Amino acid sequence: MTASITLDFLPPEEYSPNSTACWQAKSRAGKRAKEAVYCYAKQTRQEPMTYAHVHYHVIIAQERPRDVDNWLARAKPMTDGLVRAGLIKADDHKHCRLSISFEVDKSRAPRTIITVSALEGPLT
Repeated sequence: MTASITLDFLPPEEYSPNSTACWQAKSRAGKRAKEAVYCYAKQTRQEPMTYAHVHYHVIIAQERPRDVDNWLARAKPMTDGLVRAGLIKADDHKHCRLSISFEVDKSRAPRTIITVSALEGPLT
């Protein structure tokens, strides 16, 4: 079982560990991202996945090195939206694997494609 969600924005930069945004800006950005993913995930009408692999494919406009762990941190509210929508059971290490990839394409950027795939479990 696989579900795909396409968003026309990137994971919120306020969630980057390098961000100097105040907590209110971080909270607002996180709520917007979480709510958007929640709405799209509910529309998939998929059964909840007990064990899942969540892959973020980020389409950006500029070619430069990207810090993978910072971008995964930026995606946290999006992952929380998947849990809230019931698409995945939990985002802990026993139920979920996360990965991220990048593509440079000025004509399609900014865009985030979230692919959720069911895995055999339990994960260790």
